[in-house]
Amino acid sequence: MTNDEIRIGDNVSVIVSVWREDETPTIKNFYNGKITEIVERTKNAIYVKVQGLDKLIPIDRVSAM
Repeated sequence: MTNDEIRIGDNVSVIVSVWREDETPTIKNFYNGKITEIVERTKNAIYVKVQGLDKLIPIDRVSAM
């Protein structure tokens, strides 16, 4: 996703725990929630805050639901 494709209030699925190549991802690796904030630290460093999570998530780990 890009910053142009997401908006505050969108429901998204995010990767909260990255898995190794020899692992199969499970539900514990993902979280579904609503975007509450978009943080653009630099042009190439964009993060989102998702309702219910304490940490910022890099935009490349976000997908629309």
